[in-house]
Amino acid sequence: MRKDPTRAISRLNLVTNETTLWPLPEHWNARDIALVNGDIILAHSIFQEPLEQSGLYRFDPATGKLTMLVNIPNAVRILPPAP
Repeated sequence: MRKDPTRAISRLNLVTNETTLWPLPEHWNARDIALVNGDIILAHSIFQEPLEQSGLYRFDPATGKLTMLVNIPNAVRILPPAP
C-alpha cells in the first residue's frame, strides 16, 4: 500500500523532454487511464471519502477538475473504442 498521499498525471514531451504535472486529489487512485476522443479518462475504484464514487471520470488539464461520467462499482480498466 502506498503511504504517500500525492497523486498526479504527468505528460512528457518527447521532442523537448519537458514534463507537465497535473495534481489529483490526495490518495485519489486512478486504476487505469486512456485518451478517448481527446479526453483524458480515468477509472477510479478506490475511495477514501464516503462521498466518493467509483467509476469513469474525465480529467480536464486546463482546470484540473475531475468530472464523473458514469458510476461503475469497482472500475479498474478502460477499453477505449477501436479507431
